Amino acid sequence: MADAWPIVEWRQVWINARNYVPLRVHITDPVQEGTEFIEGSLHCEARGSSVTYVCAYDKNARQVVWIGFIGPDAGAFTEESAHNEVVITFRVKVADSNLGVLTNQTSGQWDSNGDGAVDIRDSNVAIGMPITSVASVNKNTQKETPSPSEGITLPKTGYTPAESLPQQMRPDKKQPASDFWLEIPKLNVHAPIFRVRKQKDSWNVDWLWTQIGWLEGTAFPTHRGNTVLAGHVTLASGLPGPFAKLNTLRPGDLIFIQTRNQWYIYEVKRSFRVAPNDSSVLENTNESWVTLLTCEDYDQETKTYQWRRVVQAKLINLSRIHPQPIAVQYQEDFRNIQ
Repeated sequence: MADAWPIVEWRQVWINARNYVPLRVHITDPVQEGTEFIEGSLHCEARGSSVTYVCAYDKNARQVVWIGFIGPDAGAFTEESAHNEVVITFRVKVADSNLGVLTNQTSGQWDSNGDGAVDIRDSNVAIGMPITSVASVNKNTQKETPSPSEGITLPKTGYTPAESLPQQMRPDKKQPASDFWLEIPKLNVHAPIFRVRKQKDSWNVDWLWTQIGWLEGTAFPTHRGNTVLAGHVTLASGLPGPFAKLNTLRPGDLIFIQTRNQWYIYEVKRSFRVAPNDSSVLENTNESWVTLLTCEDYDQETKTYQWRRVVQAKLINLSRIHPQPIAVQYQEDFRNIQ
Protein backbone atom coordinates (compact mmCIF):
# COMPACT_ATOMS: atom_id res chain seq x y z
CA MET A 1 0.00 0.00 0.00
CA ALA A 2 1.14 3.54 -0.72
CA ASP A 3 0.64 4.61 2.91
CA ALA A 4 3.61 2.39 3.79
CA TRP A 5 5.78 4.51 1.46
CA PRO A 6 5.50 8.08 2.86
CA ILE A 7 8.59 9.20 0.93
CA VAL A 8 9.97 7.61 -2.23
CA GLU A 9 12.83 8.43 -4.54
CA TRP A 10 12.59 8.08 -8.30
CA ARG A 11 15.86 7.43 -10.11
CA GLN A 12 16.42 7.48 -13.88
CA VAL A 13 19.48 6.63 -15.93
CA TRP A 14 19.55 8.03 -19.47
CA ILE A 15 22.07 6.54 -21.93
CA ASN A 16 22.83 7.56 -25.53
CA ALA A 17 23.23 3.91 -26.46
CA ARG A 18 22.81 3.91 -30.25
CA ASN A 19 24.95 6.81 -31.36
CA TYR A 20 28.56 7.86 -31.74
CA VAL A 21 27.76 11.57 -31.36
CA PRO A 22 26.21 13.56 -28.50
CA LEU A 23 22.49 14.32 -28.71
CA ARG A 24 20.53 17.31 -27.47
CA VAL A 25 17.80 15.92 -25.22
CA HIS A 26 14.71 17.36 -23.46
CA ILE A 27 13.37 15.14 -20.64
CA THR A 28 10.12 15.68 -18.76
CA ASP A 29 8.84 13.65 -15.82
CA PRO A 30 5.37 14.52 -14.46
CA VAL A 31 4.83 14.00 -10.74
CA GLN A 32 2.06 11.49 -10.08
CA GLU A 33 -1.26 12.79 -8.77
CA GLY A 34 -1.54 12.07 -5.07
CA THR A 35 2.14 12.73 -4.47
CA GLU A 36 4.01 15.96 -3.74
CA PHE A 37 7.46 16.90 -5.02
CA ILE A 38 9.94 17.49 -2.17
CA GLU A 39 11.75 20.79 -2.65
CA GLY A 40 15.52 20.48 -2.84
CA SER A 41 15.45 16.76 -3.61
CA LEU A 42 16.15 17.03 -7.36
CA HIS A 43 19.66 15.94 -8.34
CA CYS A 44 20.93 15.75 -11.93
CA GLU A 45 24.33 14.20 -12.60
CA ALA A 46 25.68 14.49 -16.15
CA ARG A 47 28.63 12.11 -16.31
CA GLY A 48 31.56 12.05 -18.68
CA SER A 49 31.03 14.27 -21.72
CA SER A 50 27.33 14.89 -21.02
CA VAL A 51 26.25 18.43 -20.12
CA THR A 52 23.30 19.75 -18.10
CA TYR A 53 21.69 23.04 -19.18
CA VAL A 54 18.44 22.81 -17.20
CA CYS A 55 17.69 20.71 -14.12
CA ALA A 56 14.54 22.04 -12.48
CA TYR A 57 11.08 21.35 -11.15
CA ASP A 58 8.27 23.19 -12.94
CA LYS A 59 5.70 23.89 -10.21
CA ASN A 60 2.99 24.98 -12.64
CA ALA A 61 3.27 21.89 -14.81
CA ARG A 62 4.12 19.65 -11.82
CA GLN A 63 6.99 18.00 -13.66
CA VAL A 64 10.75 17.58 -13.50
CA VAL A 65 12.59 19.03 -16.51
CA TRP A 66 16.10 18.24 -17.75
CA ILE A 67 17.66 19.77 -20.88
CA GLY A 68 21.18 19.20 -22.11
CA PHE A 69 23.46 17.01 -24.19
CA ILE A 70 24.00 13.30 -23.55
CA GLY A 71 27.35 12.00 -24.73
CA PRO A 72 27.60 8.85 -26.88
CA ASP A 73 27.78 5.38 -25.33
CA ALA A 74 27.21 3.20 -28.39
CA GLY A 75 26.40 -0.35 -27.35
CA ALA A 76 26.13 0.41 -23.63
CA PHE A 77 22.73 -0.37 -22.19
CA THR A 78 23.54 -0.41 -18.46
CA GLU A 79 24.81 2.21 -16.03
CA GLU A 80 27.87 0.07 -15.31
CA SER A 81 28.93 -0.10 -18.95
CA ALA A 82 28.13 3.52 -19.88
CA HIS A 83 30.50 6.46 -19.38
CA ASN A 84 28.38 9.47 -20.38
CA GLU A 85 25.00 8.70 -18.83
CA VAL A 86 22.73 11.22 -17.13
CA VAL A 87 21.29 10.22 -13.75
CA ILE A 88 18.23 12.08 -12.47
CA THR A 89 16.86 11.52 -8.96
CA PHE A 90 14.14 13.23 -6.98
CA ARG A 91 11.86 12.46 -4.06
CA VAL A 92 8.11 12.75 -3.58
CA LYS A 93 5.85 12.49 -0.57
CA VAL A 94 2.73 10.34 -0.78
CA ALA A 95 -0.06 12.78 0.14
CA ASP A 96 -3.06 10.59 -0.72
CA SER A 97 -3.38 7.67 1.70
CA ASN A 98 -5.79 5.98 -0.72
CA LEU A 99 -3.17 5.86 -3.46
CA GLY A 100 -2.60 2.15 -4.05
CA VAL A 101 -0.04 2.19 -6.88
CA LEU A 102 3.06 4.34 -7.40
CA THR A 103 3.95 4.98 -11.05
CA ASN A 104 6.41 7.14 -12.96
CA GLN A 105 6.06 7.84 -16.68
CA THR A 106 8.99 9.87 -17.97
CA SER A 107 9.54 10.90 -21.58
CA GLY A 108 12.34 12.31 -23.69
CA GLN A 109 12.71 14.24 -26.94
CA TRP A 110 15.96 14.54 -28.84
CA ASP A 111 17.51 15.97 -31.99
CA SER A 112 17.62 13.07 -34.44
CA ASN A 113 18.86 14.90 -37.54
CA GLY A 114 21.38 17.31 -36.03
CA ASP A 115 19.48 20.51 -36.87
CA GLY A 116 19.59 21.69 -33.25
CA ALA A 117 15.90 21.04 -32.52
CA VAL A 118 14.50 18.17 -30.50
CA ASP A 119 12.05 16.30 -32.73
CA ILE A 120 11.60 12.69 -31.55
CA ARG A 121 9.47 11.85 -28.58
CA ASP A 122 9.79 8.56 -26.71
CA SER A 123 7.28 7.94 -23.94
CA ASN A 124 8.13 4.28 -23.50
CA VAL A 125 11.93 4.64 -23.32
CA ALA A 126 12.49 1.20 -24.78
CA ILE A 127 15.94 -0.34 -25.16
CA GLY A 128 15.85 -0.17 -28.96
CA MET A 129 15.56 3.62 -29.13
CA PRO A 130 18.57 5.96 -29.45
CA ILE A 131 18.18 7.07 -25.84
CA THR A 132 17.76 4.45 -23.15
CA SER A 133 16.28 5.23 -19.76
CA VAL A 134 15.93 2.91 -16.80
CA ALA A 135 13.73 4.21 -13.99
CA SER A 136 13.53 2.71 -10.53
CA VAL A 137 11.97 3.56 -7.20
CA ASN A 138 13.73 3.39 -3.86
CA LYS A 139 11.77 3.35 -0.61
CA ASN A 140 13.04 5.99 1.82
CA THR A 141 10.44 5.91 4.57
CA GLN A 142 10.39 8.10 7.62
CA LYS A 143 9.87 4.95 9.67
CA GLU A 144 12.64 2.58 10.64
CA THR A 145 12.84 -0.36 8.24
CA PRO A 146 14.43 -3.66 9.29
CA SER A 147 17.60 -4.69 7.50
CA PRO A 148 20.24 -7.40 7.98
CA SER A 149 22.53 -4.81 9.61
CA GLU A 150 19.93 -2.69 11.36
CA GLY A 151 21.34 -0.25 13.92
CA ILE A 152 24.56 0.57 12.07
CA THR A 153 24.99 4.20 11.01
CA LEU A 154 27.50 5.18 8.34
CA PRO A 155 29.84 7.95 9.55
CA LYS A 156 29.10 11.62 8.98
CA THR A 157 31.89 12.85 6.73
CA GLY A 158 30.93 16.44 6.05
CA TYR A 159 30.54 19.77 7.83
CA THR A 160 28.37 22.76 6.99
CA PRO A 161 29.79 26.24 6.28
CA ALA A 162 28.35 27.45 9.60
CA GLU A 163 30.22 24.86 11.59
CA SER A 164 33.69 25.48 12.98
CA LEU A 165 35.99 22.86 14.39
CA PRO A 166 36.84 23.37 18.09
CA GLN A 167 40.46 24.30 18.64
CA GLN A 168 41.20 21.07 20.49
CA MET A 169 39.96 19.08 17.49
CA ARG A 170 42.03 20.88 14.88
CA PRO A 171 44.60 18.63 13.21
CA ASP A 172 48.01 18.57 14.85
CA LYS A 173 50.82 19.23 12.40
CA LYS A 174 52.94 16.75 14.39
CA GLN A 175 50.71 13.77 13.76
CA PRO A 176 52.33 10.33 13.86
CA ALA A 177 53.33 8.94 10.50
CA SER A 178 50.95 6.58 8.78
CA ASP A 179 51.90 3.19 7.34
CA PHE A 180 49.28 3.54 4.60
CA TRP A 181 48.52 6.25 2.04
CA LEU A 182 45.59 6.60 -0.35
CA GLU A 183 46.22 8.06 -3.78
CA ILE A 184 43.54 8.89 -6.35
CA PRO A 185 45.22 10.44 -9.42
CA LYS A 186 41.99 11.64 -11.02
CA LEU A 187 41.03 13.60 -7.88
CA ASN A 188 44.57 14.74 -7.04
CA VAL A 189 44.25 13.03 -3.65
CA HIS A 190 47.31 11.84 -1.75
CA ALA A 191 46.49 11.41 1.92
CA PRO A 192 47.49 9.25 4.91
CA ILE A 193 45.15 6.55 6.19
CA PHE A 194 44.45 6.31 9.94
CA ARG A 195 42.37 3.88 11.99
CA VAL A 196 38.93 5.09 13.11
CA ARG A 197 37.74 3.04 16.05
CA LYS A 198 34.18 1.84 16.11
CA GLN A 199 32.03 3.32 18.88
CA LYS A 200 28.86 1.33 19.53
CA ASP A 201 27.06 1.39 16.16
CA SER A 202 29.07 3.98 14.26
CA TRP A 203 32.44 5.70 13.75
CA ASN A 204 33.31 9.25 14.79
CA VAL A 205 35.42 10.83 12.06
CA ASP A 206 35.19 14.43 13.33
CA TRP A 207 38.89 14.44 14.14
CA LEU A 208 39.85 13.71 10.55
CA TRP A 209 40.89 16.68 8.44
CA THR A 210 42.41 15.90 5.08
CA GLN A 211 43.32 12.40 6.24
CA ILE A 212 41.43 9.25 5.27
CA GLY A 213 39.84 7.05 7.94
CA TRP A 214 39.89 3.28 7.84
CA LEU A 215 36.71 2.06 9.56
CA GLU A 216 37.72 -0.45 12.21
CA GLY A 217 35.84 -3.71 11.79
CA THR A 218 36.21 -3.77 8.03
CA ALA A 219 39.09 -5.55 6.29
CA PHE A 220 42.56 -4.27 7.16
CA PRO A 221 43.94 -2.11 4.29
CA THR A 222 45.41 -4.21 1.44
CA HIS A 223 44.15 -7.47 3.02
CA ARG A 224 41.53 -9.70 1.46
CA GLY A 225 38.00 -8.50 2.12
CA ASN A 226 36.19 -5.17 1.97
CA THR A 227 38.29 -2.26 3.28
CA VAL A 228 36.08 0.78 3.95
CA LEU A 229 37.77 4.19 3.85
CA ALA A 230 35.92 7.38 4.81
CA GLY A 231 36.88 10.95 3.95
CA HIS A 232 35.29 14.37 4.35
CA VAL A 233 33.36 15.93 1.49
CA THR A 234 33.68 19.34 3.18
CA LEU A 235 35.98 20.50 5.97
CA ALA A 236 34.93 22.47 9.04
CA SER A 237 36.49 25.52 7.40
CA GLY A 238 34.00 25.19 4.53
CA LEU A 239 36.74 24.19 2.10
CA PRO A 240 36.42 21.01 0.00
CA GLY A 241 37.53 17.81 1.69
CA PRO A 242 39.61 15.05 0.09
CA PHE A 243 36.45 13.28 -1.13
CA ALA A 244 34.70 16.43 -2.41
CA LYS A 245 34.66 15.06 -5.97
CA LEU A 246 34.28 11.39 -5.16
CA ASN A 247 31.11 11.21 -7.26
CA THR A 248 33.14 11.98 -10.41
CA LEU A 249 35.00 8.66 -10.28
CA ARG A 250 33.88 6.29 -13.02
CA PRO A 251 34.35 2.57 -13.70
CA GLY A 252 37.88 2.05 -14.96
CA ASP A 253 39.44 4.84 -12.89
CA LEU A 254 42.29 3.71 -10.66
CA ILE A 255 43.13 4.28 -7.02
CA PHE A 256 46.25 3.21 -5.11
CA ILE A 257 47.06 2.25 -1.55
CA GLN A 258 50.73 2.63 -0.69
CA THR A 259 52.48 0.81 2.13
CA ARG A 260 56.25 1.15 2.41
CA ASN A 261 57.56 0.42 -1.11
CA GLN A 262 54.49 -1.46 -2.32
CA TRP A 263 51.57 0.01 -4.25
CA TYR A 264 48.24 -1.83 -4.42
CA ILE A 265 46.32 -0.90 -7.56
CA TYR A 266 42.52 -0.94 -7.51
CA GLU A 267 40.12 -0.42 -10.41
CA VAL A 268 36.84 1.36 -9.76
CA LYS A 269 33.90 -0.91 -10.55
CA ARG A 270 30.87 1.08 -9.44
CA SER A 271 29.70 4.34 -7.90
CA PHE A 272 26.34 4.83 -6.24
CA ARG A 273 24.73 6.35 -3.16
CA VAL A 274 22.89 4.88 -0.19
CA ALA A 275 20.94 6.04 2.84
CA PRO A 276 22.98 6.88 5.98
CA ASN A 277 21.76 3.72 7.72
CA ASP A 278 22.37 1.37 4.78
CA SER A 279 25.23 -0.73 6.08
CA SER A 280 25.19 -3.19 3.18
CA VAL A 281 28.26 -1.39 1.81
CA LEU A 282 30.22 -2.63 4.85
CA GLU A 283 29.68 -6.31 4.08
CA ASN A 284 32.85 -8.34 3.65
CA THR A 285 33.95 -10.11 0.46
CA ASN A 286 36.20 -13.03 -0.43
CA GLU A 287 38.31 -10.81 -2.73
CA SER A 288 40.29 -7.64 -2.11
CA TRP A 289 38.04 -4.61 -2.45
CA VAL A 290 38.20 -0.99 -1.30
CA THR A 291 35.03 0.98 -0.54
CA LEU A 292 35.35 4.78 -0.45
CA LEU A 293 32.66 6.59 1.53
CA THR A 294 31.58 10.21 1.99
CA CYS A 295 28.49 12.37 2.52
CA GLU A 296 26.33 13.81 -0.26
CA ASP A 297 23.43 16.28 -0.66
CA TYR A 298 23.25 18.53 2.39
CA ASP A 299 19.67 19.41 3.38
CA GLN A 300 19.41 22.94 4.79
CA GLU A 301 16.04 22.21 6.39
CA THR A 302 17.08 19.13 8.36
CA LYS A 303 20.75 20.19 8.73
CA THR A 304 21.88 16.73 7.68
CA TYR A 305 23.37 14.98 4.68
CA GLN A 306 20.70 12.93 2.94
CA TRP A 307 22.98 10.32 1.33
CA ARG A 308 26.33 8.62 1.41
CA ARG A 309 28.34 8.39 -1.82
CA VAL A 310 29.94 4.98 -2.26
CA VAL A 311 32.73 4.09 -4.70
CA GLN A 312 33.90 0.48 -4.80
CA ALA A 313 37.11 -0.73 -6.43
CA LYS A 314 38.72 -4.14 -6.85
CA LEU A 315 42.42 -5.03 -6.48
CA ILE A 316 43.91 -5.71 -9.93
CA ASN A 317 47.68 -5.46 -9.52
CA LEU A 318 50.71 -4.78 -7.31
CA SER A 319 53.74 -2.62 -8.07
CA ARG A 320 57.08 -1.86 -6.41
CA ILE A 321 57.44 1.36 -8.38
CA HIS A 322 55.03 4.29 -8.40
CA PRO A 323 52.12 3.05 -10.53
CA GLN A 324 51.27 6.34 -12.25
CA PRO A 325 52.74 5.18 -15.61
CA ILE A 326 50.89 1.90 -15.16
CA ALA A 327 47.69 3.82 -14.41
CA VAL A 328 47.93 5.92 -17.55
CA GLN A 329 48.58 2.89 -19.75
CA TYR A 330 45.92 0.79 -18.05
CA GLN A 331 43.24 3.43 -18.44
CA GLU A 332 44.15 3.82 -22.11
CA ASP A 333 43.84 0.05 -22.56
CA PHE A 334 40.52 0.12 -20.74
CA ARG A 335 39.16 2.80 -23.08
CA ASN A 336 40.29 0.81 -26.10
CA ILE A 337 38.48 -2.28 -24.83
CA GLN A 338 35.29 -0.32 -24.25
